[in-house]
Amino acid sequence: MNRKILVVSLLLLLAATIHTAYGQEGFKGTIFFRNGDSVEFDHVGDLKGVQEAKIYGKLGSQEVYYLLKDLKQIVFSDPDKTYYDLKGTLILINKQGERFTISESSFYAPSGGGIKYVYQDPVTRGLKETFAFVRKNISHIVIGEKAGDIKRNPKTGEYFPAMYLYDPFTGDELEWAKRQ
Repeated sequence: MNRKILVVSLLLLLAATIHTAYGQEGFKGTIFFRNGDSVEFDHVGDLKGVQEAKIYGKLGSQEVYYLLKDLKQIVFSDPDKTYYDLKGTLILINKQGERFTISESSFYAPSGGGIKYVYQDPVTRGLKETFAFVRKNISHIVIGEKAGDIKRNPKTGEYFPAMYLYDPFTGDELEWAKRQ
């Protein structure tokens, strides 16, 4: 009898955990890969639903964590890291535009050392899910609606690849732009 109660309790706990993992509010965004490709995603998770993803690390000496949905942009600033290197440095930009660096950071998503996301297949127009290793494959993630394909210096009008944050010649901050 006690064993049945234990098994039922564990199953209820497991069901509550799965519900919590999939019961999150989703967000759209664009993932930019180190090879120059980018993909718009519908949400972090799989076709079953949204999964919570967090960034853990140190801001100075203080331990901090951020939910991806609360950020505007994440830059994986360790291009030489592999998917085996779970800790590294991230540059985060919050929704207010404040920029800060998180050291000894780790990216947590239920899928392990990467991010599982759902995107719209350009051929079938149906939703598909896939996975990418965050430090090895992804240069940065922009959270929100479609970010754009390229960036532009609003002062000079010059265009730059999407992975640039600043104009390398003037130091001005770049903004998202559409291809002309």
